[in-house]
Amino acid sequence: MNIIVWFKRKSAIRKYLKILGPTLKEKYGKKNSYEAREVIDTVRHLKLTEKFVFYALALYCTKEDYEKVVEYPQSMVMDYAMARTAGFNIALASGVFSGSDSASTDSSIDGGGDFGGDT
Repeated sequence: MNIIVWFKRKSAIRKYLKILGPTLKEKYGKKNSYEAREVIDTVRHLKLTEKFVFYALALYCTKEDYEKVVEYPQSMVMDYAMARTAGFNIALASGVFSGSDSASTDSSIDGGGDFGGDT
């Protein structure tokens, strides 16, 4: 991945965490996961980039919803676990969970779904 794409991806994921998460919680209530349509519609409403929307889907939807929406062939798009892990890694590396501001401490990601949270 070239450096420009890497920075754009990182920026998109940070916005999904800091802007999309709280907006989903505000619009649909706090949930362990959101429907794919809710995530996509909110990304569009907020005018966030859709190029990396599969990361938002992996972070906020169930594996089943992700696999229904994300187009294949597999070589073109990451599977659910890889996309979710990449999103969490960027969140941790960026300090999104550090508690430095109120938006970063409540992005509506609770580790639910396949990673052992309450469902």
